[in-house]
Amino acid sequence: ISQRWYAESFDDSKWSDIKIGELWETQGYDYDGYAWYRVKFSLPNDWGNDNVFLILGGVDDIYGAYLNGRFVASHGSLERRITVYNAFTSTNLTPVVNRTGENTMAVRVYDWGGGGGIWKPPIAIVSDVKPFRPGGEIVRDAAIEHPDWALPRWAKKKGLAWTMVGME
Repeated sequence: ISQRWYAESFDDSKWSDIKIGELWETQGYDYDGYAWYRVKFSLPNDWGNDNVFLILGGVDDIYGAYLNGRFVASHGSLERRITVYNAFTSTNLTPVVNRTGENTMAVRVYDWGGGGGIWKPPIAIVSDVKPFRPGGEIVRDAAIEHPDWALPRWAKKKGLAWTMVGME
Protein backbone atom coordinates (compact mmCIF):
# COMPACT_ATOMS: atom_id res chain seq x y z
CA ILE A 1 0.00 0.00 0.00
CA SER A 2 2.79 2.43 0.86
CA GLN A 3 4.10 2.22 -2.71
CA ARG A 4 0.69 3.39 -4.04
CA TRP A 5 0.37 0.69 -6.69
CA TYR A 6 -3.34 1.58 -6.78
CA ALA A 7 -2.65 5.16 -7.94
CA GLU A 8 -3.71 6.22 -11.42
CA SER A 9 -0.28 7.71 -12.07
CA PHE A 10 1.66 4.57 -11.07
CA ASP A 11 3.73 3.20 -13.97
CA ASP A 12 3.05 -0.54 -14.31
CA SER A 13 4.65 -0.85 -17.76
CA LYS A 14 7.45 -3.08 -16.43
CA TRP A 15 5.05 -5.48 -14.70
CA SER A 16 4.56 -8.96 -16.13
CA ASP A 17 1.21 -9.94 -17.59
CA ILE A 18 -0.70 -12.66 -15.80
CA LYS A 19 -3.79 -14.56 -16.88
CA ILE A 20 -6.91 -13.89 -14.91
CA GLY A 21 -9.06 -16.97 -14.58
CA GLU A 22 -6.11 -19.10 -13.45
CA LEU A 23 -4.39 -19.55 -10.10
CA TRP A 24 -0.92 -18.05 -9.61
CA GLU A 25 0.70 -21.39 -8.90
CA THR A 26 -0.52 -22.90 -12.20
CA GLN A 27 1.30 -20.00 -13.91
CA GLY A 28 4.61 -20.59 -12.15
CA TYR A 29 4.20 -18.23 -9.18
CA ASP A 30 4.78 -20.32 -6.05
CA TYR A 31 3.81 -17.50 -3.73
CA ASP A 32 1.63 -16.73 -0.73
CA GLY A 33 1.07 -13.11 0.28
CA TYR A 34 -0.09 -9.88 -1.36
CA ALA A 35 0.00 -9.19 -5.10
CA TRP A 36 -1.60 -6.56 -7.31
CA TYR A 37 -3.57 -6.67 -10.55
CA ARG A 38 -4.18 -3.57 -12.66
CA VAL A 39 -6.17 -2.85 -15.80
CA LYS A 40 -7.08 0.35 -17.66
CA PHE A 41 -10.44 0.66 -19.36
CA SER A 42 -12.90 3.14 -20.82
CA LEU A 43 -16.66 2.74 -20.74
CA PRO A 44 -18.54 2.25 -23.99
CA ASN A 45 -20.61 5.25 -25.08
CA ASP A 46 -23.88 3.34 -24.95
CA TRP A 47 -23.57 2.78 -21.17
CA GLY A 48 -24.74 6.36 -20.60
CA ASN A 49 -25.54 6.71 -16.90
CA ASP A 50 -25.81 2.96 -16.27
CA ASN A 51 -24.39 1.57 -13.04
CA VAL A 52 -20.91 0.05 -13.27
CA PHE A 53 -19.79 -3.03 -11.31
CA LEU A 54 -16.67 -5.17 -10.95
CA ILE A 55 -17.72 -8.81 -10.68
CA LEU A 56 -15.42 -11.68 -9.73
CA GLY A 57 -16.49 -15.33 -9.46
CA GLY A 58 -13.74 -16.35 -7.05
CA VAL A 59 -10.53 -14.91 -5.61
CA ASP A 60 -8.01 -16.93 -3.60
CA ASP A 61 -8.27 -15.72 -0.82
CA ILE A 62 -9.30 -12.06 -0.18
CA TYR A 63 -9.03 -8.75 -2.03
CA GLY A 64 -9.39 -5.00 -1.95
CA ALA A 65 -10.50 -3.01 -5.01
CA TYR A 66 -9.40 0.48 -6.04
CA LEU A 67 -10.72 2.56 -8.90
CA ASN A 68 -8.89 5.67 -10.09
CA GLY A 69 -6.75 5.71 -6.97
CA ARG A 70 -9.68 5.44 -4.55
CA PHE A 71 -10.44 2.45 -2.34
CA VAL A 72 -13.92 1.13 -3.19
CA ALA A 73 -14.38 -2.20 -1.36
CA SER A 74 -12.85 -5.28 0.20
CA HIS A 75 -14.12 -8.85 0.14
CA GLY A 76 -13.15 -11.58 2.59
CA SER A 77 -11.33 -11.17 5.90
CA LEU A 78 -7.74 -11.99 6.84
CA GLU A 79 -8.43 -11.57 10.55
CA ARG A 80 -11.43 -13.94 10.55
CA ARG A 81 -10.03 -16.19 7.78
CA ILE A 82 -13.06 -15.66 5.54
CA THR A 83 -12.11 -16.46 1.96
CA VAL A 84 -13.89 -15.53 -1.26
CA TYR A 85 -12.31 -18.49 -3.06
CA ASN A 86 -15.70 -19.78 -4.25
CA ALA A 87 -17.76 -16.65 -3.61
CA PHE A 88 -19.27 -14.44 -6.30
CA THR A 89 -18.59 -10.81 -5.38
CA SER A 90 -19.73 -7.56 -6.93
CA THR A 91 -18.41 -4.09 -6.24
CA ASN A 92 -20.32 -0.97 -7.23
CA LEU A 93 -17.91 1.33 -9.10
CA THR A 94 -20.57 3.84 -10.14
CA PRO A 95 -19.68 6.64 -7.68
CA VAL A 96 -16.03 6.89 -8.80
CA VAL A 97 -16.02 5.73 -12.43
CA ASN A 98 -14.84 8.17 -15.10
CA ARG A 99 -17.52 7.98 -17.80
CA THR A 100 -15.71 10.05 -20.43
CA GLY A 101 -12.11 8.89 -20.17
CA GLU A 102 -9.77 6.20 -19.01
CA ASN A 103 -10.18 4.39 -15.68
CA THR A 104 -7.56 2.49 -13.69
CA MET A 105 -8.79 -0.57 -11.78
CA ALA A 106 -6.38 -2.04 -9.22
CA VAL A 107 -7.07 -5.17 -7.18
CA ARG A 108 -4.88 -6.16 -4.22
CA VAL A 109 -5.18 -9.91 -3.60
CA TYR A 110 -3.96 -11.71 -0.50
CA ASP A 111 -3.38 -15.48 -0.63
CA TRP A 112 -2.71 -17.23 2.68
CA GLY A 113 -2.03 -20.62 1.10
CA GLY A 114 -2.80 -22.64 -1.99
CA GLY A 115 -3.05 -21.36 -5.55
CA GLY A 116 -3.70 -17.62 -5.16
CA GLY A 117 -5.20 -15.04 -7.48
CA ILE A 118 -8.30 -14.00 -9.41
CA TRP A 119 -9.16 -17.43 -10.70
CA LYS A 120 -12.86 -18.11 -11.21
CA PRO A 121 -15.18 -16.59 -13.84
CA PRO A 122 -17.08 -14.45 -14.31
CA ILE A 123 -14.37 -11.78 -14.26
CA ALA A 124 -15.69 -8.55 -15.74
CA ILE A 125 -16.67 -4.92 -15.48
CA VAL A 126 -20.38 -4.82 -16.28
CA SER A 127 -23.40 -2.50 -16.20
CA ASP A 128 -25.80 -5.10 -14.80
CA VAL A 129 -24.94 -7.71 -12.18
CA LYS A 130 -28.16 -9.77 -12.40
CA PRO A 131 -27.22 -12.01 -15.36
CA PHE A 132 -24.00 -13.01 -13.59
CA ARG A 133 -25.26 -13.68 -10.03
CA PRO A 134 -24.88 -17.26 -8.78
CA GLY A 135 -27.91 -19.35 -8.18
CA GLY A 136 -28.42 -20.46 -11.74
CA GLU A 137 -26.15 -23.23 -12.95
CA ILE A 138 -26.74 -22.07 -16.53
CA VAL A 139 -24.76 -18.85 -16.03
CA ARG A 140 -21.98 -20.60 -14.12
CA ASP A 141 -21.66 -23.37 -16.72
CA ALA A 142 -21.63 -20.89 -19.60
CA ALA A 143 -18.88 -18.84 -17.93
CA ILE A 144 -16.75 -21.97 -17.46
CA GLU A 145 -17.33 -23.26 -21.00
CA HIS A 146 -16.79 -19.83 -22.58
CA PRO A 147 -14.25 -17.85 -20.51
CA ASP A 148 -14.57 -14.81 -22.77
CA TRP A 149 -18.36 -14.77 -22.45
CA ALA A 150 -18.36 -12.67 -19.28
CA LEU A 151 -16.17 -9.93 -20.73
CA PRO A 152 -18.01 -6.87 -22.03
CA ARG A 153 -17.79 -6.23 -25.76
CA TRP A 154 -15.37 -3.29 -25.35
CA ALA A 155 -12.88 -5.56 -23.54
CA LYS A 156 -13.01 -8.13 -26.32
CA LYS A 157 -12.17 -5.53 -28.95
CA LYS A 158 -9.20 -4.15 -27.05
CA GLY A 159 -7.68 -7.48 -25.96
CA LEU A 160 -7.84 -6.40 -22.34
CA ALA A 161 -4.93 -7.76 -20.27
CA TRP A 162 -4.41 -7.45 -16.53
CA THR A 163 -0.89 -6.98 -15.24
CA MET A 164 0.43 -8.31 -11.98
CA VAL A 165 3.61 -8.05 -10.03
CA GLY A 166 4.49 -6.14 -6.95
CA MET A 167 4.40 -9.05 -4.59
CA GLU A 168 4.65 -7.54 -1.13
